[in-house]
Formats: sequence, C-alpha cells, structure tokens
Amino acid sequence: MTEQKGFGMALLIWFFLGGFGGHRVYIQEKVSVLLWFWLANACTLGILAIVDAFRLKKMIIESQQATHNITTAS
Repeated sequence: MTEQKGFGMALLIWFFLGGFGGHRVYIQEKVSVLLWFWLANACTLGILAIVDAFRLKKMIIESQQATHNITTAS
C-alpha cells in the first residue's frame, strides 16, 4: 500500500525547507534531480524554489501516478 502525499503538507515543507528541496524529498524525487535542483536554485538565487510552489500540486499528482503504475505492473 502506498501513502498518499498531501498538498498541504508539501506546501508546509516547501515553506520551511523549499530552498533546500525538502518538498522534493517529500514527493520522493530522485537524488540526481535533487542535486540539479540545488545547483539551479543557487544559480537563480532562490527563484526556482518559488516556481516550485506553483508546481507542487502537479508534482504530487505525477509522483502518485508513477507509483500507481509501478505497483500495478508488479
């Protein structure tokens, strides 16, 4: 059974740890994506973290669909 990720919790994590990619860890992004996020966030002076706040809902839905596809394929 997989755990459903909540938008409210992701937004709360983004608020406190968005600059470090904490919301991406919650959504279960790969480590390589997280490293690229840190680099891009440093280069854009934090703008990328703000953009991610608007993309959170879509990122959660995509993560849940990918998890669902993996569990149904097994």
